[in-house]
Amino acid sequence: LGRNGCAALGSTLMRWHAPSLTYLCLNSNAIDDQGLHSMASGLKNCHNLTWLDLGGNQISAAGMKSLSNLFHSDNCSLKDLFLSGMNIGDDGIVALAGALKGNTSLTHVRFNPEEAGITEVGWKALSKLLCDTSTVNNTYLSNHILQTVGFEGRGHDFFGVAQYLAMNKHLQEDAAIYKMFQSHRDFDMKPFFQRGLKFLPVAVEWFERAGKCRFRSDERYLHTLQSRKLSAAYQFVREFNVLVLVGKY
Repeated sequence: LGRNGCAALGSTLMRWHAPSLTYLCLNSNAIDDQGLHSMASGLKNCHNLTWLDLGGNQISAAGMKSLSNLFHSDNCSLKDLFLSGMNIGDDGIVALAGALKGNTSLTHVRFNPEEAGITEVGWKALSKLLCDTSTVNNTYLSNHILQTVGFEGRGHDFFGVAQYLAMNKHLQEDAAIYKMFQSHRDFDMKPFFQRGLKFLPVAVEWFERAGKCRFRSDERYLHTLQSRKLSAAYQFVREFNVLVLVGKY
């Protein structure tokens, strides 16, 4: 395919939205960063594309960054991305992790970890993508969609990556709640105080939802939930001098 072919394909996809294109194999087509950049806008137009194979090409961090527009598109339907046969390296995986922030469709990124050239730098970036523990809000905004990174069943649990992927797979919409409770001994409400008491009903509703999640039968979880709820209520009482009634689940 090469650069000229990539430019031609990207231009075609820009004009033709390819409503029936769900599977696109571009494996071993001499695609480099510039070539992928030429195709990126066209790929964004493929609203029904669910399977993309870019393996066996010469794509580095710059090329991964060019996929950002595709991943951040409201119409992105991509679920499987194949990157096998490439030395992605730490820079490439860090760029991919950055591009995937906010994406809500991609569930599998497949490559051979043994040949990808990823060290702890890359695995840390993936871990942060899946569960950013810097704040409660950042944990909530982490990626709870990805289920596979590497080869399914042969993942590496560096920095909790495999654990977080398993949470996404088995807990699904409740993964965010579980990660928040697992990662934070206390929920700091201060960032939300600028919204005043308007945020209080939102907090109450969130805790009610947390009490109905699929692992609610876990006694340790319920104890933790009640403890976090009381702590959050106390923070509101202390800040706004109001009475907050906290019930039990």
